[in-house]
Amino acid sequence: MLTQRGGSSVWVARKRRGKKVGEIYLGVDNEETRAKVDTARQEQITTKEWSQGCTTLVAALRASGCAATDTTSARVLSALREIGFFDQKGLVSGVQAFNQYPLMFGRLNPECTQKALLSLVSTTCGNEVVSHLVAQGIDLKPSAGEGSDNGRKWIAEGKIEVEFVHVEGKETFLLENRKSAVALYRSGVLVSIPDPARYALHCLLASDQGCWSQAEWLIGVISDECPFDLYKAYKELKLGWPDSIQKLEATLTFMPESSMILDEILDIFE
Repeated sequence: MLTQRGGSSVWVARKRRGKKVGEIYLGVDNEETRAKVDTARQEQITTKEWSQGCTTLVAALRASGCAATDTTSARVLSALREIGFFDQKGLVSGVQAFNQYPLMFGRLNPECTQKALLSLVSTTCGNEVVSHLVAQGIDLKPSAGEGSDNGRKWIAEGKIEVEFVHVEGKETFLLENRKSAVALYRSGVLVSIPDPARYALHCLLASDQGCWSQAEWLIGVISDECPFDLYKAYKELKLGWPDSIQKLEATLTFMPESSMILDEILDIFE
């Protein structure tokens, strides 16, 4: 838009970040700046048309029974996209990630208990990410019992819990070979989620039986679609994190069908 600054006509662009509106200076009013503005307007029209098409696709997927993303989680994910979180090896984990796998494999959604929790994994400290999210207009407050000094758990918009899991060194198993996915909200939010095979093994290392259920479903699907991926992930886990194998095998004693599938895959590719 054209406005007056210090007695001169200048062009600025307004951009909303959360509940705040900021201005970006484009230049003084001259032929060169007006050409840039005209180009930007044409790109804006193209982007709007593309976004409308994406919105139609998202609506169709949601209507077909694909898991949708709640409004608050979608706002946080959009802000994370904006600050480059997913470009720096950050990813969505937990239920929000698991909800993407049925669409990825073209399968019906399994029964999965929804939790008001958004789990995020990255090599960046949680407090650093929080400061960027707050700058984007996201209301974040420390979760009860979790001081802001560790930056692990926060409440977003007073509605959902956001968990920041900081990993480094040998803990980065889940971050390797990430996959792109779209959170189904409005025109869609492009995010990163764990490799399905790695996530399945990661769930077997958890003490939560809900995670075991996710692993059981994934192991069954992966054994049909891409069994070598599961074999490769298992071998990499065993090589880089050998102490994890004992815990994984202990969990599989409660999951005989998944244990049998994994044993068969290991026998095939050994």
